[in-house]
Amino acid sequence: MKRFTALLLSLALLFCLIPLGVVAEGDFEPEVTASYQAEDGMVVLTWMTAGTAGYTLKEVSINSNAYGSVSTSVSGGKATAKVKETQKLEAGTYKGTCTFEAESASAAVKEQTADFTLKLTDADLLGFTFSDPQPGYNASNEVFSLNYAGGNAGVRLARVQIDGKQILNVTDNGGRVTGSIGKLDIGSHRLTYYFTAANGATVTFQSKKTLDIAGTIALKLSVGVEGDLIVATLKDEDGNPVADYMVDLYVSGQKLRNNKTDAAGRVVFDVAAPADRTTVRCSVTGGRVGVITYTGAEAWLQTPSSQPPTTTTTKPKTTTTGGVTTDTTGDDDATTTGTGTGTTGTRYPVVTGAATTSLQGDMVAVSVTFDTGISTAFGLSDKDFGDRVRLLMPADFYDTLINGSQATVMLSMRSSDKKVSSPDIAASIAGNSRFNGMNAEDAKSITMDLSALFISLLDHSEADLSMPAADMKMQIPVPENMKDRVLGIAVNTDDGLSQLVEVTPEDGVITVALNRLATVTLVGFVNPGTPEGGGVPWLVIVLIVVGVLLLGGAGVLVYFFLIRKPKEEDDPDGDGPDDGNPEGEGPDGDRPDGPQDPDGEEPPEDGLPEDAVSEDNGWASGEEMNSDGTDGNTRVIPNVNGAASPVSDATQVIGGVSLGAFAERPANDPSRPKR
Repeated sequence: MKRFTALLLSLALLFCLIPLGVVAEGDFEPEVTASYQAEDGMVVLTWMTAGTAGYTLKEVSINSNAYGSVSTSVSGGKATAKVKETQKLEAGTYKGTCTFEAESASAAVKEQTADFTLKLTDADLLGFTFSDPQPGYNASNEVFSLNYAGGNAGVRLARVQIDGKQILNVTDNGGRVTGSIGKLDIGSHRLTYYFTAANGATVTFQSKKTLDIAGTIALKLSVGVEGDLIVATLKDEDGNPVADYMVDLYVSGQKLRNNKTDAAGRVVFDVAAPADRTTVRCSVTGGRVGVITYTGAEAWLQTPSSQPPTTTTTKPKTTTTGGVTTDTTGDDDATTTGTGTGTTGTRYPVVTGAATTSLQGDMVAVSVTFDTGISTAFGLSDKDFGDRVRLLMPADFYDTLINGSQATVMLSMRSSDKKVSSPDIAASIAGNSRFNGMNAEDAKSITMDLSALFISLLDHSEADLSMPAADMKMQIPVPENMKDRVLGIAVNTDDGLSQLVEVTPEDGVITVALNRLATVTLVGFVNPGTPEGGGVPWLVIVLIVVGVLLLGGAGVLVYFFLIRKPKEEDDPDGDGPDDGNPEGEGPDGDRPDGPQDPDGEEPPEDGLPEDAVSEDNGWASGEEMNSDGTDGNTRVIPNVNGAASPVSDATQVIGGVSLGAFAERPANDPSRPKR
């Protein structure tokens, strides 16, 4: 009866594991991999059929868009499914789900799902790696040209967009592209390429190279007063505003401020116009920026009859602690932040480390100067932040900047006056497939004004450097409050955040590709698929622990009641207790009410026959005794009262009661009590 009860209990425990098996998807364990087939614009899914035994693919969804038109084939235990209507996929990471339905109508689980991830690059979409070569322009016939190595038949470059405005239709003859572009203005022009795949799908590629038209441009500068503040406006000879160009402000011959122009070519200085307007002068220096050579210009708020000489302020005083130099006095660039938008920013001390350079591969890495508002926003000490931020630029480009002088270049990073709100972030992720589903309300952001400084190694003087366009990289640490978040970075313009792209840190460092220095915003989103902080869901852990405990309990019961056999010493004859008589029955098959002797008489209360016990010492009579009152096989140990008690070598004493005296006697010994 006990074995039968144990069997039922074990089976019940095993059946309790079935719901846990369903939660863990049981034997349904497909690993679905996804790839993109450029020649026909299809997503190809593969998995081993052993993981989907009893189920067939019903539907596929990618980024919550369901695709029912799926063709599946099986070969050699491997299943392949091609998903149509995916031609409009762009570069990025997509989440997908395969829904499988049971082949048998009686199946307990009708549908099962398996997730997959599809990562697409421009090379995946094109079917080859576009080398992004340098475009050409023939000024005499105004023809655009480009040569690239194509690798996928049917793919061609159909259109080129210039500066986000002008669209140029081109002819692609096996990678040789030409098109009549017309006259282009002097300067660097951004290009966007539109490829057409064999199936008609369009693949967009933002070129990192610019179409450069060299020339000289004369600058025109004007100075005025708005709301008692001095305002400078910079335009080129054609009347177009010149953005991101440094303007110096002098009052009574002393340089008070310098700041860069905004998109409208304006600089609003936080300096009130003095009563003597003839003492106010603004100037810009001429120089080469990229392919453009600018001529210098200056302007007076009110032209004086005798112009004072131009002088500059003394180098700011500095204090050095731990190899980090902190400015304590000086011009506006050393104590205030801003982008020249007319908003007075919070003033922070500026930290300038050693102007060092190093090599990383074929790139030159330069150090950074920053204000303490930036390091505080990143949650790092000034030293840690300064040690981990670097600007990388091509070696030949760096050599061009210093031009053989005893100088070096530093990245300048300042806290920005441009505030980024939740609506700004929401607008930047609208239509961006990578950040689809991200919540702008709980996003964190840091906005930084980036520029460059020209540092003399002789007198340690500093000058703002207008950096031309180039392929550069910036390395910054992950902010403490953005760890375990999805990170993106965007250019911060007057119209909001532009070109938000995902950045993935490696070893706690973010590497950002740049082609020019501007105001940028780093944004950290909480991943909607994983609770902030990550980790294994607690419900899964609880179910696993409960399952292990139930399975262990069932195994113990099966072992003790079904597998384990009685030991020989418990049943020497091997035929059960009491020489084969049923458990608990006497020699005649009767179940006695209590212990009896062989003659059917009741034994004494101590369980021994009367003729086997001595009234004096409690041991069997008729045995040869030693002089100390014990037989030859007996040793003496103290009893609980301190007196010596005889115990045989085979006897065990447990709790003051001797058990071995009876255990050593044969089963038919009349002195052995019956159970």
